[in-house]
Amino acid sequence: MYLFDTDILSNLVKKKPSPYLVERLRGIPQDKQYISSITIGEIVYGAFKSDQKEKYLIQLKDKVAVHGFW
Repeated sequence: MYLFDTDILSNLVKKKPSPYLVERLRGIPQDKQYISSITIGEIVYGAFKSDQKEKYLIQLKDKVAVHGFW
């Protein structure tokens, strides 16, 4: 089981995410990837503080919806 924190998710939405991180995540089956409600709350909070709120909320919805949480 892999529980992602806010830093991991934030890195993935950067223009240039860490190549090491992206490669590592490719090796983790989706059914073993988890996001806590606290992390989702932190990402939503950060999105609302950003001047690109809609962009980040859409990215979150698209990524989390894949896992069935949204």
